[in-house]
Amino acid sequence: MSTFFNIQLSNTRDVVLIICMLHDYIRTLDEISSEDIQYQVYYRERFMKIANRLSQQIGYDYNEALEKCKKKLTKKEQLDDVGEEALTLSNRRSRKVRRRLEQ
Repeated sequence: MSTFFNIQLSNTRDVVLIICMLHDYIRTLDEISSEDIQYQVYYRERFMKIANRLSQQIGYDYNEALEKCKKKLTKKEQLDDVGEEALTLSNRRSRKVRRRLEQ
């Protein structure tokens, strides 16, 4: 088990969660305080060091995991469109059948 600020972490998922939270916090603060020099010099660097140190200790690559997650979301969005396409095709076919019956 790893210790971080005297807290017992039960498994690597807890550490991954902390790493992701640090990166999200950094991204949020970048948006809010992009002009704050004190933040840029001290806090951002400090948070990145903590996240990087934890990542090295468990062999976790945040950027790789982020890309993998984005790919999954893209695939999921593409799969969601299949239902819409099937519905559209079904409507077209039923229109064709109606036209044939009318003629």
